[in-house]
Amino acid sequence: MQDRFDRFLVAKRAVRAFVERRGFQLIKGATLHQFLADRKVDLVIDVGANEGQYSRSLRRWGYAGDIVAIEPVGATFTRLAARFAGDMKFTAVRTALGAAVGEAEIHVADNSVFSSIKATTALAEQFDHRAITVRTEMVPVVPLDSLDQIVGRTVFVKIDTQGFEQEVLLGATATLARAVGVQLELAVDHLYEGVWDLPEAVAFMTARGFALAQVRPTNPKRGDPVSALEFDCVFRRIDRRA
Repeated sequence: MQDRFDRFLVAKRAVRAFVERRGFQLIKGATLHQFLADRKVDLVIDVGANEGQYSRSLRRWGYAGDIVAIEPVGATFTRLAARFAGDMKFTAVRTALGAAVGEAEIHVADNSVFSSIKATTALAEQFDHRAITVRTEMVPVVPLDSLDQIVGRTVFVKIDTQGFEQEVLLGATATLARAVGVQLELAVDHLYEGVWDLPEAVAFMTARGFALAQVRPTNPKRGDPVSALEFDCVFRRIDRRA
C-alpha cells in the first residue's frame, strides 16, 4: 500500500511539473458545479446563452436540473434551440432582458459571442477582429422578473450579456431575492461602451445581499498575457449561509 502511494506522489509531482513548465498552474479550489450542488440549485437561468456553451458545460459536469436559456439574436437562437432539442429539462426563450419591457437594437457581431445591445469600443476589435458588427436586429426586451419559471425554485442566475449585465439586474429584483447565487462576467478594460467597472458591480451586488464566492480569470489582455481582461465572478446569497 505504501509503495502504491509513493508511486502516486511521484506521478502527481511529474504531472504538476509538466503543466507548470508550459505556463499553467494546477490549483485545487471549489468549482461552480460544487456550488450548485451545495446550494441544491434546481433551476439555472442562462442569460446570454449564445449557442449554449455554458449550458453544455453544466450538463457535462453533471448538473441535471432545469435550465432556462435566454438568447435574443435570431440565428443564434435557432442553433441554440436545435442543439438542446432532445433535452427535456432545457427551455430556450428568444428575448433580450433589461430593466423594463420594450425593444432594443442589438449589434450582431461576426463572432456571435460578441453580439451586444451595447456598441463596441476600439479595444474590442483589437482584442478580436471578429467582434466587428456585421448587422443589427431589433429584439424584444423584458425584465427577468417577468419569467414565471422561477416560482418555487432554488435559482442560480448566470448573466453574460457583453456589457449589458447591469440593465439585466435592474429588471431582476424579485429574481435576486430568490436566487442563491449569481454569476457575472466582469471586465477590467471595456470592450463595450457605457458599462460599469468591476468595483461598481461588486458594490451593486453587495447592496443586494450578495458576496463574492468564486473568481476566475477568463480572457487575458492583448499584449499583457499575464493580466486578465475579464473575470467570471460567482456571488453567493449572504443570508442563505453566512
